[in-house]
Amino acid sequence: LAQAWRPASSRSAALAPPRRRSAQGRAVSGCAAAAMSRSTDQYIFGCDLGDPVSAIYMDSSGCAAGSMMGKIWYLSFDRGRPEVLAGFSEEGVRGFSMDSDRLYIAYFESARTWRRDTLDVQCEPITFRKLDKKNTNVVKHVLQCGHKTCVLFPYSTLVIDLQSGDHSIRPFKLYANGSSADLAPCDFDGDSLAVLDRSNPTMPPLLRLGGLERGGG
Repeated sequence: LAQAWRPASSRSAALAPPRRRSAQGRAVSGCAAAAMSRSTDQYIFGCDLGDPVSAIYMDSSGCAAGSMMGKIWYLSFDRGRPEVLAGFSEEGVRGFSMDSDRLYIAYFESARTWRRDTLDVQCEPITFRKLDKKNTNVVKHVLQCGHKTCVLFPYSTLVIDLQSGDHSIRPFKLYANGSSADLAPCDFDGDSLAVLDRSNPTMPPLLRLGGLERGGG
């Protein structure tokens, strides 16, 4: 691992014949080596083989990460040690966010919050499909922005406020804009959506921006 992380110039230096360097070059090299020796980088979350990290969030007070099999880690910079908030589950973690009081975590079919001071689960999981009982489709995409979660079904869109517990059904229909093979929602700012459109094979992919109040087409 150390070999793999060394710069390419360092790896090739052992194979190349030695070169004489100027005093200035030696000084610069010495400063770089000293800076590297003072590095405080460290591994804080260790995922298992076959269960990679799928979502991560960090602010000035802490860092949180989740895996494809639902494991959740949290590190408070004040406490200085990582905590495992949840073990494995049938749902992968799709999005993270934090504020001064809570952690907001979106899975593929549900969402929940944790208190940051006690690390206790603050509410029962919010199951997306139960919020729209008329919807019989499966979830296609889940995006997170702050305490808001955007859940995209083929023909409907659900926005959930994890702070208040309120939710609303928006007119945007993913499949009205194209097939799932060509469209990839990639970002959400709380009101609008960014979608990567690859429907035209003769052109580079397009990044489309639009509000959730439009049905599509």
